[in-house]
Amino acid sequence: MISLGDATDTYLSYVGDTVKQALEAEGCTVQILSAQNDIPTQLTQIQNTAASGTGFLYVFPAGDAQAYKDALTEVTAAGVKTLVSNNFPGDGAATAFVGADEFVMGVMMAPMVKAWLDEAYPDAAPGSVKALVLEASVIPNMVKRSAGIKIIAEKFLRQVDLSTGTYIKTDGDPVNYVDADGNTQPVDEPTGGLVLDADGNAILNPYYDARIDLHQISNRNIFAPVDAQNAIDTFVTEDNRANSDLKVVLSYGDTAAATSEKLLELSQSGVISTAPEGLATFGSDLTSANADLIPTSVDNSTVFRGVITSGDLLQTVVDTAVKMVNGETVDAISWEKLGYTTVGADGALVNSTYADDLPATDEFFPTN
Repeated sequence: MISLGDATDTYLSYVGDTVKQALEAEGCTVQILSAQNDIPTQLTQIQNTAASGTGFLYVFPAGDAQAYKDALTEVTAAGVKTLVSNNFPGDGAATAFVGADEFVMGVMMAPMVKAWLDEAYPDAAPGSVKALVLEASVIPNMVKRSAGIKIIAEKFLRQVDLSTGTYIKTDGDPVNYVDADGNTQPVDEPTGGLVLDADGNAILNPYYDARIDLHQISNRNIFAPVDAQNAIDTFVTEDNRANSDLKVVLSYGDTAAATSEKLLELSQSGVISTAPEGLATFGSDLTSANADLIPTSVDNSTVFRGVITSGDLLQTVVDTAVKMVNGETVDAISWEKLGYTTVGADGALVNSTYADDLPATDEFFPTN
């Protein structure tokens, strides 16, 4: 059985169908259930598997997977082979887990944007490139990825308030940092919330780009393509079209194709003041449809310039599921390598890998 957080979500549906096809090729009878973004519903689905005689269960959680730990532990102990992806349910809860660091996944948006800005706006002044974040915050992992996406606007590495998804900037004692020339300088921002190095200095953010003027909208849970398009419409037309100079959209999930379509429409109609070659949208879920669209941005047929990747997480899920139903041994935990996919001047996809140049993710999310 496959239990998806929401089978109407394009990406989740793609994941579910891909896993289903792989298992059916192994001779399995597979049922896909949707929790419709409701944790109690999905918990019931999980709890029913042992009694129904289900031999294998794959779960893509609707919420924070820690809420699933007891139910998963129970059915796993009852003999069901359980596989969970994307949201870690805790040690020992499932037979196997496949996932990626959600915060770092979001951070991977920054190098794509920086590389594109170097081509499109190499001499842009600080704060002159307006960017809009379409984020999500239903569960902590969504907040973490969204926070990673927003790191591009932070000069220093900072902790994140998980309840709001914002970087913490409160008053604190004076703190110094070491600049690019090796000189010690005082931090010129609120020092509360700074991530500090071993010497007690603030850490310059390697993903910061001063050219970006980052904006957010009040609805922090945009999943459907139409919601993303409506959000852009609202942003560029409100306040007497004060944001008609929008140039970049950073999307949580797989809505980047829809945001590309909307940006082109608004540019061609004159609502946005920038021509297509000066516009870009970036996504955070790689699907085959997204991969097909990105190369077309070379001639500005789309403005979908790049997408975050998590190794080949879906393929790892498929491979793990197939091994499990065939009785093979699998790793209890598999963390995927992170990176991003853009397009070269020749129209070919270019895959890049995370440089692993940040402190451990736990340092960004205080527990107190």
